[in-house]
Amino acid sequence: MKNPITVELNNSFRGEENRYQLQIPLFFNTSYLETLPLVVPRRVAEKHGIDTYSYHFESMEADDIYVISAEGLAANFVKDEPVLLETFIQSCAGVTVEDQLDYLVERLIPELKDNSDVKGAILEAFELGRSELTA
Repeated sequence: MKNPITVELNNSFRGEENRYQLQIPLFFNTSYLETLPLVVPRRVAEKHGIDTYSYHFESMEADDIYVISAEGLAANFVKDEPVLLETFIQSCAGVTVEDQLDYLVERLIPELKDNSDVKGAILEAFELGRSELTA
């Protein structure tokens, strides 16, 4: 399931005001969400040609990052105005596999949204795939 988010980092460096934006995929697992505050400034810098061993990058790391738009299930956590990345992460932390599954079923096969057999089969397939990855 695709849940891209667009982040924005506004940075002032050497008298220049810069607005950097980047679209990144979002995955609803705790370890991924926890890395976002560290990963996003680095990805923004790399996309915009900023050396990650520079004072400019260090100043970017200190700036607030906002989620300005989102798609998929992530859109439920960004309404009409930008959301501070940390706040967004806290909101997303409670999303379960079942929540994601419900969203998928409602979006892709709405006539089966109340069918627990379908949801159970999809969940079993997910667990099977996950067990294959960890084996």
